[in-house]
Amino acid sequence: MKTYISLDIETTGFDAEKDQVIEIAAIKFRGDEIIDKFDTLIKPGIPLPPIITHITGIKTADLEGSPAYEDIKDKLLEFLGGYPIVGHNISFDLNFLNQKGLGAENFLYDTLQLAGMLIPGLASYSLDTLTRSLKIQHQKKHRAYDDAYACFELFKILRQKIDQLDEQTLQI
Repeated sequence: MKTYISLDIETTGFDAEKDQVIEIAAIKFRGDEIIDKFDTLIKPGIPLPPIITHITGIKTADLEGSPAYEDIKDKLLEFLGGYPIVGHNISFDLNFLNQKGLGAENFLYDTLQLAGMLIPGLASYSLDTLTRSLKIQHQKKHRAYDDAYACFELFKILRQKIDQLDEQTLQI
């Protein structure tokens, strides 16, 4: 069985040039088994916008004793290794981290794109909609570990759907 990493980050905004990472979670897994975890809050070095506190529940005080991104990026890169990375709109997360100097070049599996192909007919393919539709536990939305865990569970379901496809369909 192949080993994967489910990855999610929380940030101060969408612009990797001016915004910062405030939380990173990565779950290393093989099949149904979680092998290892990487989970940390990050001190951003800039004020935390109130909207981010509202969305994530993360407060400036929560980040005070946390490491800076520069202090953990090498550990994260080592954790990611060469394993394929799974995530919801994962290119955003990895591009954001790489803009901050991570330098990861792992193969990506985007659960947003996969779900759009394998679960037709939903009004939305947001992680929240997918987890509710598929009855996946996802209690703390917009928190890196819970989002990474939800993607891990979603990816398992998507892999089952891929395994059910006939050989001819997979050739396309």
